[in-house]
Amino acid sequence: DEAVAQHERVLARQRDLLGDLHPSTLGTKNNLAMALLACRSYEPAEALLRELLDELSRVAAPPQRVLAVRNNLASVHRARGQWPAAAEQLERVVAGFEELGMGAHPNADTSRASLALALERLDRLDEAAEYLEAAAIGRRETLGPGDERVARTLLRLGRLHARRDDLPAAVRWYRDAHEAAVTACAPEASLRDVVQVDLALALAAVGEADEARSLLRERLDALRRLDVDPERVERVPPALRGIERGARTSRR
Repeated sequence: DEAVAQHERVLARQRDLLGDLHPSTLGTKNNLAMALLACRSYEPAEALLRELLDELSRVAAPPQRVLAVRNNLASVHRARGQWPAAAEQLERVVAGFEELGMGAHPNADTSRASLALALERLDRLDEAAEYLEAAAIGRRETLGPGDERVARTLLRLGRLHARRDDLPAAVRWYRDAHEAAVTACAPEASLRDVVQVDLALALAAVGEADEARSLLRERLDALRRLDVDPERVERVPPALRGIERGARTSRR
């Protein structure tokens, strides 16, 4: 890959001219590791990042720089499906932000959301929900309630609570996701389909079938008025029929 080759050439020159521990050399080493990650050369990327962490400790680098490298190392572990190792690095990153008094920084919320994903893959669902809730609240405060990234984080949180079988919590966060998606997204945005279907299914599961049906019919009518892929329109009726069957069964 040309990007890898270019970073390797620059790194070799910087080592000769500036030395191994010069900030520019260390920065290029990080860039090379990320280029290797992009090429799926995971082992050399991990080796470079671990070497870089050792060198940063030797030069007493700014803590924020160390956290960035740890986050990159977690990305390598995540790409390799090494969820315990990814969670370990991300826990250290989140703790590092908090120790620096930067717990409200957007990068801290990004790390919390990444940590929640790793913990969810490890079936540590209660911990995952705690971190993802903090990330969702932080993003809503930082980005505003009408940002699509906020809506997607809230949707993830609703799904995580549904997986935990905490349906009242799932409904609460799905409602927030729905509100954010309506504010942030155009009427034809597919995210609105996903959020409304998930919210409707959760509402039906807690006995609110009438509201669930109303929500899906509203979305179905909107999609039929909009110029969207017909396949998207066809995804809504099965959920609506499932809710109606469930409501009939519960009445018997």
